Amino acid sequence: MQVRIGKEYFRQSRPRSKLQRGEIQRCEAAVERLRENPESPGLHLERLGSASKNHWSIRASGESRVILALERVGGVPEVCAALNMGHHDGMYAWSQRQGYHTNLDDAGLVSREVDPREIGGSSGPGDFEEWMLFLPPHQKKFVTRHHSGAARIRGAAGTGKTVIALHRAVELGRRYESHRVLVTTYSRSLCEHMKALFRRLPNAPDNVDFLNIHRVAYRILEKKPQLDSKRADEAFDVAWAQVASGSSIER
Repeated sequence: MQVRIGKEYFRQSRPRSKLQRGEIQRCEAAVERLRENPESPGLHLERLGSASKNHWSIRASGESRVILALERVGGVPEVCAALNMGHHDGMYAWSQRQGYHTNLDDAGLVSREVDPREIGGSSGPGDFEEWMLFLPPHQKKFVTRHHSGAARIRGAAGTGKTVIALHRAVELGRRYESHRVLVTTYSRSLCEHMKALFRRLPNAPDNVDFLNIHRVAYRILEKKPQLDSKRADEAFDVAWAQVASGSSIER
């Protein structure tokens, strides 16, 4: 059976995890037994949520559980994603917060055979930030596509929107070498974080700017004449009379 790995499972398996090494090893051994034989005794495969959900749990030890997402064909699990590992109470609560369901096509999962050191093109030890740079093959089309105008990508948390944005910035930077590419958000801290991740991508171009939207506005205003405060007040009064007069805003 094919096994794929989720971000939380990967993060819990790293040295900085709060889990004890022995607990991590027991969880990984349970996943390996499931991969070899989904009906392996002792795993106590248990569905979480309703029949329409795809979260399951397996027992790694008396206290430890691994949360999985399973796709079944003819009643037999064919594709498995190891989503998280840890103490059974915490894992059941985590699965409940996810709605007992994970979309296996959009969750940014990787094959168990992928070497974590290769994630993001880094030759050093893998870590959670390098995982965030991994672009699943089925998402590459969103990075390389040509658009005639604006485009929008929507998805739940953890489906890879930021990863696509970073790789898209690389693509556009290379495609339009004589131009500047802007990546912007409302949050300055998120911009800085994305910039740091971007610089870790292989051959990241240097014509990509990361600025929060307020900084973009400030730079534009710096190049314009100073605002006429009197005329601004007059414009505001006109707008207020048209919109707010007699409304709850005025009250």
